Amino acid sequence: MSNISIGLPMQNRHISSSLMEKMLSITNNSLVPLFFEIYKTEATGKGIKNVTVNRSGEMTFLPKGKESVVDTTIFPNVWKKDSRQSGSYGKVLRKLLVENGIKEVNASELEEIVNVLKGFYTVEGEFIIVSGDDISYYYLDDNYDYGFNIGSMESSCMRYGGACQDATKLYADNKNCQMVVLKHPDKPAGRGRAILWTDENGDKWLDRVYASDHIVRAFHQFARSRGYGHKVHQDACDGDWISPSGEQDSHIIKIMMDTDHEILPYMDSMYYVYSNFVSNSSDWGSYDRYAQTEPDEQADNVWDGYDDCYINSEDSVYLDYRDMYTYSSNAFYCDLTDDYFLHDDGVELNDGRTVWNEADDIIYIQSTGNYYHIDDVGYCQYNDEHYPSDQVEWVDDLGMDIYEPSINNAYEDKGWVQDENGEWVDPQHELEF
Repeated sequence: MSNISIGLPMQNRHISSSLMEKMLSITNNSLVPLFFEIYKTEATGKGIKNVTVNRSGEMTFLPKGKESVVDTTIFPNVWKKDSRQSGSYGKVLRKLLVENGIKEVNASELEEIVNVLKGFYTVEGEFIIVSGDDISYYYLDDNYDYGFNIGSMESSCMRYGGACQDATKLYADNKNCQMVVLKHPDKPAGRGRAILWTDENGDKWLDRVYASDHIVRAFHQFARSRGYGHKVHQDACDGDWISPSGEQDSHIIKIMMDTDHEILPYMDSMYYVYSNFVSNSSDWGSYDRYAQTEPDEQADNVWDGYDDCYINSEDSVYLDYRDMYTYSSNAFYCDLTDDYFLHDDGVELNDGRTVWNEADDIIYIQSTGNYYHIDDVGYCQYNDEHYPSDQVEWVDDLGMDIYEPSINNAYEDKGWVQDENGEWVDPQHELEF
């Protein structure tokens, strides 16, 4: 997929080749092949086109009917800024799909694409690899960048001082353990973190990432760019791993370490502690200790019904509609219902909110390809269709709400005619006088 050049002039492309290459890095997502087909198809100008992401991380596009202008003085050539607009990743990509005939868009798959692209384009900060006492430093919540969306870092049970800091010495004292940190660009404040293990064969594995969703994707891209493996699901279970060679499987990983530490950290994957190594597997025989308890006290675990494993209750949310707990990053809060739902069961409204796809008072509008709250929707009695409320107008002559582009058709169908001034006149009404 590295060579995706097409014989279309830049003016007539739906999507830039650089953006398409980023999307093609996403596997097992049914929307990606649809975007690729759109990419290979010539844009007619009847919808948006020339979609790309600029250096500031903004998704920009050329609106319907506007002329595309290419700056040939720059190599490689770029689209000029004339008439271009910007929009949220989700809305622009959804619009591109709908305008090209894909009316039903899987919200969770679109969200995955958005998070991956944000990971490529909008990561603010610097990736560093630390070891020794610096690992303990970036675990402590005093050193978090709370002015940034730090995601799951904020609820980590290992963020405290005292026993938690003592427990991080297991990492700090071992050469086969490092930490990848996304830090503030100008000061040592953490915005995301993940333990980086070196196994007995010299392969490196990035453990669970603590960060916001799109930053997690950026960590995985960083890992792949360095030839590291990484954990697939960001939870406190073993689960599948992507190996350094790119294969997904339930890899058994063994990390040689000095494990003679009185206090153990809460470990998300390598929680089987043997005399001189840690592992994500108990297949090595009788292990000495089990490192999935919080320092100082027994962890309060609950069963994660989505990932099928035990997780710390502090990392969980309860999904009432499914009667189960799951890790907090698997779910979102819906303000319409005041409850939590799986990302798989959410849709994005036109105002950017994610809500439960079965919530009352949300309506999917075919003409725009977006979901709306009922307060933002109007009903056209003439077309028997819903439209955004600002596109529906009350027509007093006909006594009904009508979608604005259909008003003239509605007058004609009711037998009205236009006079010399272009005003609609009811012939029957004229006869009565």
